[in-house]
Amino acid sequence: MKRFDINSLNTNTQIINAMDEQYNLLQQVTTTAKRKTCFGHMCALYERFPILRDLWIYVKDAYHYTKSFIRRIIIEAHQIVTDRSHEYFYIMRFYKRDGSHLFDKVGSAQNPKRRLQQHLDYYGNAYSADILLCVDTGEITASSLEDKVRSYFIRKYGQDNFISKDRFKCKVDIADIKSKIPSCLERLRAAEII
Repeated sequence: MKRFDINSLNTNTQIINAMDEQYNLLQQVTTTAKRKTCFGHMCALYERFPILRDLWIYVKDAYHYTKSFIRRIIIEAHQIVTDRSHEYFYIMRFYKRDGSHLFDKVGSAQNPKRRLQQHLDYYGNAYSADILLCVDTGEITASSLEDKVRSYFIRKYGQDNFISKDRFKCKVDIADIKSKIPSCLERLRAAEII
């Protein structure tokens, strides 16, 4: 380790470089005594040279302002993402413990996977479930598509197969409804009041 001589420092560049050098040494040394020596040198530099105090205040202020700026950006970005989030239409199939069909369910949610887990927690007789269909409805509200699909399923499978809370006793035909959803979305778009 090079001998530290505070009296040999004449320019601001030398002073700043000496502080950087002592800080880097502090990070590298392996004994407490050497760390104490480096820290002592840093304190002596800080106390003797006003440039280091000015830099410390500048860095401290810059850190504070940067941290505040980043926090504001994160909050604003979160609001933008939240404002732009929308719901998805889904069809889920629920199973009993023995793997047999329990019911199919239509619905809408911002996060269908999380919603699936909520349904499993809510319906005590449901052991497992699959998301059979998930549709990003874009600017159309997913609940509008949900209403149309529910209505279609009641007409197709009969009121006897309908259980409250958008559930159906029968296995719904996914291929059939998948083929009908694009035209349904187009009609819903056309029905929008502009």
